[in-house]
Amino acid sequence: MKKILASSLIVISAISSMKANGEILGGDAGLACEAILCLSSPAKPSECSPSLARYFGISLSKPHKTAQARANFLNQCPASSMTPEMKQQVASLSKLTGYCTEDELNANIEKKK
Repeated sequence: MKKILASSLIVISAISSMKANGEILGGDAGLACEAILCLSSPAKPSECSPSLARYFGISLSKPHKTAQARANFLNQCPASSMTPEMKQQVASLSKLTGYCTEDELNANIEKKK
């Protein structure tokens, strides 16, 4: 939970700093930044609908190709590569399928050492 909260704060601060610098993103870059923020948050307000529709609309013939295409989409956000933590967050988010099933959850279990 702390990891998710920390990642969300990093995303929020990165996106906020872009707006503070006068840079307002539109198109896929803007949707990618919004998708990172929305996917990193447990709350999904209605403002997330366009970016999440774009993200989950990326579906290719094989799961690994879908994950790579989604990662490519999220990487269009300039904040996606600002820190190692952001790179890791984007890599993790690109593996989300949008389905909360037993198989999906079991496939994404982290093993603790």
